[in-house]
Amino acid sequence: MSEHSYGLTYLLLVSYKFSPNEESSCPAKSNIFYMSKIVYAQPLPNSKTQGNTEVYRHPEFVNKQLPVTIDEQTKTVQDMFVNSAKKSPNAKCLGTVNKQGTGYEWKTYQEVLDLSERIGSGIINLNLAPERTEWNNMNLRMVGIYSKNREEWMVLDYANALYRATMVPLYDTLGPDTIGYVIGHANIEVLFIEKKAIKNLWNKKTELHNLKYLVCLDQDIDEDDIKQAEERGLKIHYWNDVLEAGKEKKPYAKVVPKDIHTFSYTSGTTGAPKAAMITHQNFAGLPPAEPYTTLNLSSNQQQTYLSYLPLPHIFERLVIIALQNYGHAIAFFRGDVQKVKEDLALAKPDIFVSVPRIYNKFYDKIKEKLDEAKGCSKLMVKRGYNSKAFYRDQGYYEHKLWDKLIFNKTKNVLGGKARVMVSGSAPLSPEVIKFMSITMCCPFLQGYGQTESTGATFVPYSHDPSVGHVGGIIASMEFKLESVPEMEYTAEDKDENGNPFPRGEVCVRGACVFGGYYKDEEKTKEAIDKDGWLHTGDIGGILPNGALKIIDRKKNIFKLSQGEYVSPEKVENIYVRTRGVQEVFVHGDSLENFCVAIAVVDPEGIKQIAKELKIESDDLNQLCKNEEIKKIVLQEMTALGKKEGLKGFEQAKKIRLDTESFTKRGCQTNTMKLQRHKAKDVYKKEIKEMYAEK
Repeated sequence: MSEHSYGLTYLLLVSYKFSPNEESSCPAKSNIFYMSKIVYAQPLPNSKTQGNTEVYRHPEFVNKQLPVTIDEQTKTVQDMFVNSAKKSPNAKCLGTVNKQGTGYEWKTYQEVLDLSERIGSGIINLNLAPERTEWNNMNLRMVGIYSKNREEWMVLDYANALYRATMVPLYDTLGPDTIGYVIGHANIEVLFIEKKAIKNLWNKKTELHNLKYLVCLDQDIDEDDIKQAEERGLKIHYWNDVLEAGKEKKPYAKVVPKDIHTFSYTSGTTGAPKAAMITHQNFAGLPPAEPYTTLNLSSNQQQTYLSYLPLPHIFERLVIIALQNYGHAIAFFRGDVQKVKEDLALAKPDIFVSVPRIYNKFYDKIKEKLDEAKGCSKLMVKRGYNSKAFYRDQGYYEHKLWDKLIFNKTKNVLGGKARVMVSGSAPLSPEVIKFMSITMCCPFLQGYGQTESTGATFVPYSHDPSVGHVGGIIASMEFKLESVPEMEYTAEDKDENGNPFPRGEVCVRGACVFGGYYKDEEKTKEAIDKDGWLHTGDIGGILPNGALKIIDRKKNIFKLSQGEYVSPEKVENIYVRTRGVQEVFVHGDSLENFCVAIAVVDPEGIKQIAKELKIESDDLNQLCKNEEIKKIVLQEMTALGKKEGLKGFEQAKKIRLDTESFTKRGCQTNTMKLQRHKAKDVYKKEIKEMYAEK
């Protein structure tokens, strides 16, 4: 057996559920040997080309063809769900909190399949989404949905998979102009919509184009909304109407892997949203990689997942479809982010997926609670945390003594049963990752992907406690780095010790690369080159074991007057960890020689700084204008930046504090990405003032 095969086998055999009863029972030497055997990716022989690294694959597929599907019977989302329903018809599938708020009411896989068949058949029988020959002679049936996460959302998604329709989701937080843009761009004729979202359609800025039908997911609509719909020539159906019309079920449509299952409108950080076409193949391309991770999703024991991240975001959609491919249960939150903690307590999820902003809040709250300990309790917390930190670094996440005394309480934040946490969308501090895995008693995986690669493309092993990387390429994909000489990143780079550390733009290829942008061949060609490589726009470095480290962003760079290039995202991802700060926007003017920053404050953190400065005021707006407070925040930002290796010209020299989030200011996308052109316009007065203060 080869070395990498031995390491992989050893990795798969080790279970992270092992928990040492006593400190001395942790075999540190054995575990060091285990850690040294982790290999995430290996280069293909003779694959290096000018300006590029070698092509890297999962070690199991260096000498094999990349897998595209699990088997010949599972090539589409239709196959994935129907097969699960046949295998486990009576297993829990989709859950909704009951009216009393005391628990979840569940529908089985067979019940959800039956509902999906009826909804899909009802759409056909009522002729709500007729097939149209659209752009590039594509025959598409467009079905829009405008709603928060709920069981009807996924029933409709599976209905579209059964009857070859394309789902077009709208974020429930979209502005009126964007709603109209999506409806027109996708030529939507039918829109499934929740009751409270209907009023958003009547905004003067919302053009409804060819929209003909509304299907309300709830059973009652306000009289005013009915009147408004009639005035616009819209016909209203209810969810139950479509179910009734679908009693006469249609046979499933023939779906092939290249068919478009969904549009995913990307962030549009520099202009109008782009519609990424995600195929059935893209979704089916992830499960073949699962056996080569240590997530253990294919086990016979059903696991629960709480869905609260927006379903229009491709990552949340991928997670649910992949989990249900293995027969797991999806519980939906109640639609109120303020009650997610209560939903977690009811659902008790085994798998928790979130974004850095949420994990940072967990970190702040839990750390604050632990720091309140006094006397002997404080000593016990410190000893317990340090002890678990040591064992965590050896790959162990549970400890019988310290968990019983301290950490079984902290892990109840996620419901008490979480066996793995996953983060995506943006980098997260290694400190937060370590802290969360210690206090939640389970591994924390920070992966990497984007809409155009159908979400997760790089994933760490759950038993790898090392941080600062996003793991290895999934088994159905391959990657390389392309030199970016203008940013001084090359495939020939070395680290500070003279060892090879190739750096460049991350390019990926394989089953999960999207089908292009709808109605935009030019942008598609910019994203996918003639050889099928998706250019991500992110800068990465390859670690000795084949893991990928994301270090920069290619697309969002600016040049200062002295000729130095600055990547604002890199700076922002460091600054956002500053005390009293929740969001950061870094800007550099090409006529100036320094950067400036806007920081959205965390009220509690700012008030704590004010208390330390003996400033007696609870007025947050006044505190944000206070020069002493601004000085402290900037000093702590600069210190953190210096600690993380930022160069002098990368550091912000001036700062303004804001109480309103970027979302409320209208300069953040629905996937929580900063729209720089809008932020620059929103804060043009503050930017001008900061540069005038020289």
